[in-house]
Amino acid sequence: MSLLKDLKISVFIPSYRRAGKVITSNLFDEDDYTVVVRQSEEQEYRDYHKNVISFPDEEIDTLGKTRQKILDYAEGNVLQVDDDVKKFVALNEESARTLSKEETYAFIADTFQIVEDLGLSLWSLAPTPDVRKYSREFLFKGIVGTCMGFVGRKHRYDPKIRKKVDTDFFLQCMLYDRIIIIPNYFGVVPKMDLNKGGDNTNKNSVALYDAVESIKNKWPGIYSFDYERNVPKFNIQR
Repeated sequence: MSLLKDLKISVFIPSYRRAGKVITSNLFDEDDYTVVVRQSEEQEYRDYHKNVISFPDEEIDTLGKTRQKILDYAEGNVLQVDDDVKKFVALNEESARTLSKEETYAFIADTFQIVEDLGLSLWSLAPTPDVRKYSREFLFKGIVGTCMGFVGRKHRYDPKIRKKVDTDFFLQCMLYDRIIIIPNYFGVVPKMDLNKGGDNTNKNSVALYDAVESIKNKWPGIYSFDYERNVPKFNIQR
């Protein structure tokens, strides 16, 4: 039995229209991850993966619904990783290096333990690790997604939010716990916005603008967005 199974950590990879292209599966042993898909695509994915679960298409027709369905389905600690992650990396102010599978498993286990010990709900990794931006080992707020670890079920994804769903969930965690954990000395490297399918389907500037404005309306004074720099801002007092 693997380290993750010993610690009852479940790894799920949500995927959509990428049968045969779930590159994240290369980072885990086949018994240690489950691909989550819509029922209409289930057989396509079963041709490539040992563990596949599906739900009715209309029940997971957004990323937020998919993430919540996984959390409702699973027991214990849950890791959700996007389907287009090429590698996990360790970094400091000087360099970044690719983690081995054993190092990846140990890092995941250690981070869940930290979050549990602190009584928190969420951890995530930077999807664009950059040694030039490295400043400290941990961040306590920031952009989340790509790789997210969930402890407990204090918060739920809002089914009315169709885009920026992870930002909305992060804000729920921040207002309740005041911090999340972002291990700044690790990161993930995805094929972001290059691999067709997934959450990139129907993604365009108008849709993203509407998503940003919907989050701003839901979280006035807490969430804002700098369109010139293309970065969010969070006004959360600890």
